[in-house]
Amino acid sequence: MNEQERAEFQHLKNLHQLLEAQLKQLGTKVDDLENKLQQKSSDLNKLQPIEIPSLEIPKLETSDPIHAPTPKPITPPILPKILVTSNIREAPPVIPTTNLPESLLQLKARAPSAQPPPLVEPAPPNFTKPDETEKGSFEMRLGTYWFVRAGIVLLLTGMAFFARYAYQN
Repeated sequence: MNEQERAEFQHLKNLHQLLEAQLKQLGTKVDDLENKLQQKSSDLNKLQPIEIPSLEIPKLETSDPIHAPTPKPITPPILPKILVTSNIREAPPVIPTTNLPESLLQLKARAPSAQPPPLVEPAPPNFTKPDETEKGSFEMRLGTYWFVRAGIVLLLTGMAFFARYAYQN
């Protein structure tokens, strides 16, 4: 055995002795706990159960439902009479001044009738292709096409530069 192996062997012996001492301490603690547990269980066995006297609940005297008094009828309070005058006019319908389709304006201008007005189907949305002038404008091509490509090229160039720099140093 060389000197390094001897030092390692001595270190392992010291660790083994330390672990044995800790194991012995833990064994004594376990024994102490077992003794305390046995003592507590013997103390519990010495206790005698307490007898709880039964409590009798007195029965309530119930009255015969046939002879129960009848409740007094409740009279509603007297309300004052309200005078109704026939001079009340209905307010004219309010027509907004915003630009509404004529069909809606006609519905709002009608007098209220017994039946609700028929439902008006909303017009389907008008999906049209964008104008060719808007699609091919210089600003749109520059912002959505060329700047993106230029950014990718600059990013890749920077990554290649820093990779070369990291490799050289």
